[in-house]
Amino acid sequence: MIRTFGDGRGFRHALFATAITATLLITCFGRQPTRVTVVNRTGDVLTLVEWEYTGGTHSVETIADGEAYDWIATPSAPTALRMRYTDHGGTERAVEIDVYMEPTLGGAIRLVILPDGSIDVGGLAERREVEAES
Repeated sequence: MIRTFGDGRGFRHALFATAITATLLITCFGRQPTRVTVVNRTGDVLTLVEWEYTGGTHSVETIADGEAYDWIATPSAPTALRMRYTDHGGTERAVEIDVYMEPTLGGAIRLVILPDGSIDVGGLAERREVEAES
């Protein structure tokens, strides 16, 4: 003989409340923003600057030489960062930046764009230009 207590609604309500609580915790505390600081040391103004990462993009019209520009990335999945900009000569450049962002890590990234087009990430200059898409 199987014994039951009540009609089972209490268990279902508790299960539902647990699911809602877990969803809220993941939503509120799961994603941590990453602060990105970009410093232009090219000797000229960069225009039409855009960054792409899994779950979002960010853009700014110009970054003057010597200017530091800060923005917040909130990736939706583990991701690298891709940057696209137009240099002073009118050439559009696209660069895959060797950084790793993850939704739950947060933190800060400092990128310094150097005169030769390389990007200094934490003291390690790198240049990995990819074909610019129209």
